[in-house]
Amino acid sequence: MARLTDKDRELILADWHTGQYSQRELAKRYNTSNVTVSKLVSGIAPKHAEKVNAQIAIRTALADESLHEVNAVNKAVDEGTKQLLFFNNSLLKNQALANKKLNDELGLNELDIHSRLTTRNKEGVLGKSPDTNITNNVQVVTVEIE
Repeated sequence: MARLTDKDRELILADWHTGQYSQRELAKRYNTSNVTVSKLVSGIAPKHAEKVNAQIAIRTALADESLHEVNAVNKAVDEGTKQLLFFNNSLLKNQALANKKLNDELGLNELDIHSRLTTRNKEGVLGKSPDTNITNNVQVVTVEIE
């Protein structure tokens, strides 16, 4: 068995994060030992398993629909995703500029403006739930499939 390249390590970790492969399957797939894969993924939880399972459930639910309906759903999802990402990224950039401006000018008026802008940006990105916290610009999304 050949020594793993950095690219192979990245690919193994990417596959591991899907939650769809065992260590043994990854070792076979990448022509390496079980021990090598075990050391590489030790202590790492598959972070995309729920997303993969949600996608599988969605595609399964659409399996009996016409190709036109499936394409329409996919197009709507793609467009909605583009819009959300655009607005989320814009709001986060806006927040970063407001934070920089706050560091430059520490007057009460600027602090009030920053506070109001932060509240609007938080609601725009994370929703209006009062218990939602901004933590390092990371949003945790939970998808429930019925």
